[in-house]
Amino acid sequence: MTKLFECNICYENKRSVVKCFHKCSAIICRCCFKKLIQLNQVNEVSYCCPVCREESIRHKNKKFTLYCNKAQDILKRIVSLLENEIKLEKEHNLGTAWATFQSQIMDHDTDDDVDIIQSNPTTNELFRMIDEDQMPLHLQDLFSPSRLLSRSNSL
Repeated sequence: MTKLFECNICYENKRSVVKCFHKCSAIICRCCFKKLIQLNQVNEVSYCCPVCREESIRHKNKKFTLYCNKAQDILKRIVSLLENEIKLEKEHNLGTAWATFQSQIMDHDTDDDVDIIQSNPTTNELFRMIDEDQMPLHLQDLFSPSRLLSRSNSL
């Protein structure tokens, strides 16, 4: 008969448990242990004991590293954490790139030869623009000769 241990977090009796990697005697089931594994600020896999609050960092704490390398479900959890971090970083980079692109478009002056008229042109200015083919695009449809001819024919 295998021995059962009570988890200090969920209080269930489990066979597969993790003992604290430090000096306290905390016993945590593997389900709770997987939930406590996280990435710290420098994207290192870390675990903080809920009892003694000592932090274990993978590849720096030998016991923690050996345990993680032996347990396949723990390795899957670590891979999923790293994948999520990469996904979030890509989304952040894409969002930053899009915001930068939008600000560049808004700040970019037009390189066209035609100046955009800020106020409404007078009648004389309109005739001059028509004669010199400098009509702004948004006004070309209104004052094109074909449209004027079709209006006069319909009357």
